[in-house]
Amino acid sequence: MQRSSLVAGSAAALTLLLAACGGPSAATGSSSVVKIGMTTEAGSNYDPVTNPNAFATGYLSPVFDTLLTRTDAGGFAPDLATSYAVAPSGKSVTLTLRSGVTFQDGAKLDAAAVVANLERARTAKKSVVKLELATVTAVKAVNPTTVEIDLSSGAGALLGSLTGRVGMMGSPAKLNDPSYANKPVGAGPWKVSDESVVGQRMVYTAYDGYWDKSVQKVKRIEISLVTAESMGNALLGGQIDIGSVEGRRDMIPQLEKAGFKEQDFPTIPYQHMLYLRKTGPLADVRVRQAISMAIDRDALNSQVLESACKPQAAVQALPEPQTGAAPKADLTAAKQLLTEAGYGQGIDLKLVVSSAGPGSKILQAMQGQLSKIGVRISINPMARAQLLSTYVGGSVDGYFTVNTGDADPASLVAQLSTTLSPGDFSDPVLNQLAARGANTVDAAARKAAYAEWNQRFTTTAFGIGICNLELPYMVRSGIDGLKVGSPLHIDPRGLQVH
Repeated sequence: MQRSSLVAGSAAALTLLLAACGGPSAATGSSSVVKIGMTTEAGSNYDPVTNPNAFATGYLSPVFDTLLTRTDAGGFAPDLATSYAVAPSGKSVTLTLRSGVTFQDGAKLDAAAVVANLERARTAKKSVVKLELATVTAVKAVNPTTVEIDLSSGAGALLGSLTGRVGMMGSPAKLNDPSYANKPVGAGPWKVSDESVVGQRMVYTAYDGYWDKSVQKVKRIEISLVTAESMGNALLGGQIDIGSVEGRRDMIPQLEKAGFKEQDFPTIPYQHMLYLRKTGPLADVRVRQAISMAIDRDALNSQVLESACKPQAAVQALPEPQTGAAPKADLTAAKQLLTEAGYGQGIDLKLVVSSAGPGSKILQAMQGQLSKIGVRISINPMARAQLLSTYVGGSVDGYFTVNTGDADPASLVAQLSTTLSPGDFSDPVLNQLAARGANTVDAAARKAAYAEWNQRFTTTAFGIGICNLELPYMVRSGIDGLKVGSPLHIDPRGLQVH
């Protein structure tokens, strides 16, 4: 999943926020409200099946529970489903559903509702999660509390997907309603309020019929769009209680003096990456390796990113964060590889990047580094919505963006191996390791498979990691229980105000 910039939205968004939320934050005077600032928008679509923006998860989390959740050890735990069973063949998964759960419109969560959701996710024309369900062959309601999912392979990947968007269950009566994208109806702790301003400020109120009252420690949640540059002032001004100040780290001391506490989540992926088409010179692994070798990640971190981005070439969150040191730049070895590949005179590459955020600045620094080995890059900034289609369409050679992880390693691996790696090159070893990780449900075995996949992905420079940014969240004094999940989003379950 990608996010193309650290800065999203506009100055107008902050103006609307201040007008809508005027006065001191409710969290400072009431234990029933928490206000969250986000620097990325979900547009006007809050449907987990059709919104391609990974960062929309932050807006979806209050409304939707998932069929399963993930344990700290990388395994799977109950949520809307109380248990799961995988057939010995690995070709069938059976879910037992939690009794007494209702959607926010009062409809009952039963096997028929789950079947309706999963069939829509895998067959709807506009579904953006079809790839995660590509191996599913049938979804059946065995009885009101039991669902059987048949598949050709990938039981582990399926269970992982059920912890993310695929597992977010919506009320069947609303799934095809035109209003569903603006006002989704799930089985989660909070429901969308009519006070919401779609695309600017979403308001959620506690659903009285929710099955687990222990996570509803606040009665009202407000999520507002704020520019990265304005986040610090919005926190100080009382308009929001929680926000990431990645765009204004210089304000952290001032915020701490004002009573805010900093919380970091270094294991959450927010990794600058360069994806390259596997065509022409880039189909040769030596050319891609040369490009990776010529990048001085330490210099980019210190000179462009305020030493806030840990240099890292390996892919983050597969399924654990990478801790090894990034390779050091080696211009001599890089030049030798280009010469061996037949490109001693250098090559020309056309790259696209978001016109907002630090991507262009990072690429400009990389432009100077790569020129030392004869790799000449042109930088083409454009609107975030145009980036992926332009890259996949074949008119450019590379796409500079951010890897934000996904609910399960299998779905991220699938994207990195297909959508984000178009062209003439395929690696059978990568494919075998990806299949091994997707098929097993054992957490340790999955970790081992994806660790090998990651090593192979990095050494073949299938995609080129630059560094992983640690995002500093500032939390108003008196608020506890902040959790941040992957893809990058705040999970409000357990938030409380003292």
